[in-house]
Amino acid sequence: MPTPGNLDSLGLDYSPDRYYHRGRTWVAPAADGTVTVGLDELAAHLVSTPDFVALPETGEDIEVNQTAWRMKKNGHEIRVRAPIEGTVMEIGGPNKNWYLKIRPRLDLREPRTLRHLLRGAEVHGWLSQELDRLQLQLRAPNTPAALADGGVLMPDLLNAIPDADWEPVLADTFLQA
Repeated sequence: MPTPGNLDSLGLDYSPDRYYHRGRTWVAPAADGTVTVGLDELAAHLVSTPDFVALPETGEDIEVNQTAWRMKKNGHEIRVRAPIEGTVMEIGGPNKNWYLKIRPRLDLREPRTLRHLLRGAEVHGWLSQELDRLQLQLRAPNTPAALADGGVLMPDLLNAIPDADWEPVLADTFLQA
C-alpha cells in the first residue's frame, strides 16, 4: 500500500522525496548532508530478501556506477551499482530497508551532484519502460506478453518464477552489462 504523497507508479511505491538511479537504487538526502541508499521497489519485488549480502566497510570510498554492494538470491549474484560517490558512513541491510548511508563527495546543494538521478515525473516513464522490458524477458517462449493480474508486479519474483532465464533479466535490471 503506497504511503500518502508517494508516487504509486504502475503498482510500485516510489517516494517523491527520493532520487532514483537506473541501477535500481534510491537516494534519500538527509539534513546533515549525508544520503541513505536502498533498493527501489522494482528490485525489492524481484529479489525480496536476499540469501546473502556483501556490503562495503564503514569508511570505504565508493564511486558512482561502480559496485556498491553484492547480493545473492537463488544462486544468482547481483551487483548493485552506487548511485552517488562518497564515503560509507554506516551500513544497513535488507532488514533495515536501506543498505548504505553515504557522505557524498560533492555538495548536494549543487544541481550537478544529483542530476544523473531520476525524480518526480521522470520516474513514471522510466519505470513503465522497465516493466515492459521485464515482462518481455520473463514471458514463456511462443506466448504473448501479459502480466497475470492485469499489471501489478508480484513480489519475490525470483522465487515465483524460478525457471526463468534470470541472468539476462538481472543483468539488464541492475545494469550489469
